[in-house]
Amino acid sequence: MPPMNRDTDSRIRFWSKLGGLIGGGVPWVDAFALAANTVTDVPHLRAALDRIVTRMRSGEAPSDTMRDEDAFSSEVVRTIRAGEDTGDLEIKCLHIAAQLEAGTFETGQPGPSSSAADPLLTALVQDALARRATHIHIEPGTDGPGHVRLRIDGHLAAPNPIRPDEHAAMIQALRAESTETTGCFTLELDIEDRTLTLRIALADFAQGPGAVLHLEENLDPADVHILPEDLERLRSWGARGPGLVLVAGPADTAFATVVEHLAEERGKVCALTDEPIAIPSALCLPLAAASAVLAQDPDVLVLPRVPDATIARLATRAARGGRLAIAAVDTDHAPEAIGALAARGNDLPSLAAGLIGVLVPRLLPRLGAEGGDGGPRGSILALGVLEITGDLRREISLRSTPAALADVVRNAPGTTVGEAALALVAAGQVTVEDAERIAPV
Repeated sequence: MPPMNRDTDSRIRFWSKLGGLIGGGVPWVDAFALAANTVTDVPHLRAALDRIVTRMRSGEAPSDTMRDEDAFSSEVVRTIRAGEDTGDLEIKCLHIAAQLEAGTFETGQPGPSSSAADPLLTALVQDALARRATHIHIEPGTDGPGHVRLRIDGHLAAPNPIRPDEHAAMIQALRAESTETTGCFTLELDIEDRTLTLRIALADFAQGPGAVLHLEENLDPADVHILPEDLERLRSWGARGPGLVLVAGPADTAFATVVEHLAEERGKVCALTDEPIAIPSALCLPLAAASAVLAQDPDVLVLPRVPDATIARLATRAARGGRLAIAAVDTDHAPEAIGALAARGNDLPSLAAGLIGVLVPRLLPRLGAEGGDGGPRGSILALGVLEITGDLRREISLRSTPAALADVVRNAPGTTVGEAALALVAAGQVTVEDAERIAPV
């Protein structure tokens, strides 16, 4: 941990106290006034806080008042504005305090500059282009340094550790380029003799700040291997209107691929997750912001994990509220996915009413092409599909036990992921061995 000066120590006390007061239900303006009393030894900071409180009492938002004060960096202002928008201001305050204590957050004093970070970003993007990556993950570390991972042919490569100062410099440079409050924006970067447009998603995770860079340059349709009929199904489900789509399996590359095409023609996408996830167009909010996520008014709500009844009920509430909700349930088959969501706090009639269907996606190495390093060149999606029709919807709503529910769903018409994998084997797209690895065929 870096040594702290008086200014930094005062800021840590202020933000910690402010987060605790707001979390305890104290109104914002009163919380700011009380927290300002902890700053007794940094006159310029205390004076700035007193001016902020005076303007807040006149009805101005905290971020608007802080923006006019030199005592607070643009990074701090953006973080507070995000907290105002999402309703989790106390979490943002505590996050600022934690990052100040770790020495990885700009205070308003000179810190890592964009000019210092630009060469790092440029070198990173150049390497990703050369390796035909479609995404760059700049991820926070759980304990210690962060790391970079590239998504190549749909698979996330092994993490490459980076120093804390490199991680902080790149995140700060990206935030300096953002003019949006959502953390999603486009960035033009000069690479050699061309200008490359990147789509960027910034997000604050439990471990710290992170980003996903989406490289349009490397999104060659020949590298995206989805059967035409499966692609059409995903697009049609996404365009159908409000409802719930369950995805049986982990929140992995296959899940991200399915989400990307389901949400292709929709508007604003929000993902509720504490873990980095490769959905560059999505505004990522932490699970702690579950109560405020619908206030963002998303067209699509993505739930990469459903850990409890609160998140399970959020999925059906979003679907009933006119949104497309996409939830990953880590099971192997469609019947278990429906049963698992029901077991986490949803009654079957409510669940069945909004359910569009269940997808079981798995990525397999595709035959017939190898990369320059001798490895597999490309993956193909095997997609199990269970569409919920009127008759099946009624049957699901009447089941009273998990076993009865599994029976009715298992006997419903549809395509299992094993059958989809067999079809790919018959078409010469994948090997029998690889197909057997994801499902008994």
